[in-house]
Amino acid sequence: MPTETPILDPELEGKIQDILKICGTHMASISVVRRKLDSTTPDTQMRTMVTPKRAEHSEYTVSSDGEERFHIASITKVLVATAVVIAVEIKAKEEVPNNPYARFQTVPKEPLTYLYNRYSKDKMRAIPGNPTIYQLMTHYRGLPSMNHHVLAPDGTPIMTSADVLEDLIPPTEHKDAGIDTTMKWTRYSNINYSAIAMAIEALWDGGLDNFMDETLFKPLQMISTSIGFPAGWGKEISGWVVDSDNELHKIQRPEYQATGAEAGPLGAYSTTRDLKTFFAFLLNTFHGNEVLPKFDIDILGILLKLETEETDEIDFTSFGLFTTLDSSAIGALSSNRLLFPNETFSTYPVIPGSSGEECEAFYMAGSAIGCSCATAFLPSVTKESFAVVVLTDTSGPVDSADHILRLILRKIGRLRQSKATAMPSRKPKSVKDMVIQAQAQSSRLWRQMEQEDARLADEAPKITRDIVGVFKGAGFSQRLEIFKKADQKIYITVGGSSTPRTSQPFELIWLDARSVKMRVPPHLSIDCLGKGDWSNLIFKVNDQNNVVTELTRETTLGQKDRFERVYL
Repeated sequence: MPTETPILDPELEGKIQDILKICGTHMASISVVRRKLDSTTPDTQMRTMVTPKRAEHSEYTVSSDGEERFHIASITKVLVATAVVIAVEIKAKEEVPNNPYARFQTVPKEPLTYLYNRYSKDKMRAIPGNPTIYQLMTHYRGLPSMNHHVLAPDGTPIMTSADVLEDLIPPTEHKDAGIDTTMKWTRYSNINYSAIAMAIEALWDGGLDNFMDETLFKPLQMISTSIGFPAGWGKEISGWVVDSDNELHKIQRPEYQATGAEAGPLGAYSTTRDLKTFFAFLLNTFHGNEVLPKFDIDILGILLKLETEETDEIDFTSFGLFTTLDSSAIGALSSNRLLFPNETFSTYPVIPGSSGEECEAFYMAGSAIGCSCATAFLPSVTKESFAVVVLTDTSGPVDSADHILRLILRKIGRLRQSKATAMPSRKPKSVKDMVIQAQAQSSRLWRQMEQEDARLADEAPKITRDIVGVFKGAGFSQRLEIFKKADQKIYITVGGSSTPRTSQPFELIWLDARSVKMRVPPHLSIDCLGKGDWSNLIFKVNDQNNVVTELTRETTLGQKDRFERVYL
């Protein structure tokens, strides 16, 4: 294949639209940054595909401006990590009066909690293993997943930074979740980046959004990127969800705040044009061209470094998973793996059976309600270098961004393979066939979940215990409000203690005298799927004199949340 062949050619664009139609995706925006060995600047292709109607029955309008703004979920972590390294390795070393970055000098060596407690008026309890900010950036030691504290089941952000201090170290009931403070381990967790954001604000003496603007976004002229819901972005801007019948629904997307606990791990909004600029900056740096003063290959290498020891486990870097295109790790961070972690349509490699030596990639992905996205960074000193960004405004049974990324990477992988490279020993799976299978299986499972909840509601026993009221987390900030509506059904909302934001109401079903279940439609939740933090929606009930006094719920990681009735 000649090297001048464009990646996003009409044939590939047609295949991408096929995936979007099968998945029911409303809009996708894609950028491919490509740097040839004999070139001094990267080439870029951008495509945005949007349908005004139900996706499977209409064609997509294609444009090339990349100006549409998306929530980018966990891709936020890549931007935050880059800004931290710039602050530590460049800005903190500048000899200027009243250097606002001066406090960042000891970040690589001192535990995060030491730094936070030194510069903040509030105090943070020690994190197990005393990890540094750099270690938390790669999830090397840290805290187990706590999405069920940061977010309500429907993705509503409910935790402030003040709440993180209360929730950061699990209370006694949670200790059976298992944190070995002496062991070197890697565990992906959003709360790690919540802690990083708090430390940044203590060191910077200002907000995370301002730090990111001054350190990364303004220097790279990423004018449409922000931490937190963009100012001036009207309420009419909505996200989309696909239900179990492949019907597309317009929803009001959750508004992630710059001041919330979600800001550091998943609170950014951006465009493919801005992310193209970001990855072009990285590729230029990798090939010796300084875009930002003093940001060179050595500093970039810190972001690409593996903190984990050599193991068979997944390897995290600040840019996501370090892997090869013949590995099933591509897609490991997608919501597609939540329901079907072992099925071929979720785990199929981009290029099966290849040596992988010339197809190394740094892979990252993110999912939220009304959002799916994925990135891949493929720098090389012997072949063409690439970076791929896929953003969508839709969530549903199948994460279309995951499959689109794999489709594009397959073309890149084939392009990179020289004549001397052995051809794959196995024929790669058809991406379209994998998407069709995933859509059928995921939709079927979603319908089964909905039918089971409907059956439980229809067959619910008549329990006379008084469960209506407000319940506060014991040792953590979450609040549950339980009430009856005019239909005489019981409903529950999930919120935080210091923010007015709560989830939408969900029906609460009595299973028996000692347990109730929250009824959450699968298309309105990500963390309720598979082994997500909200996948167990059953609360155990304790009562006195026929009044419910306590509710308890256990996550799949074994973390037990206990809620006590608040007497007003």
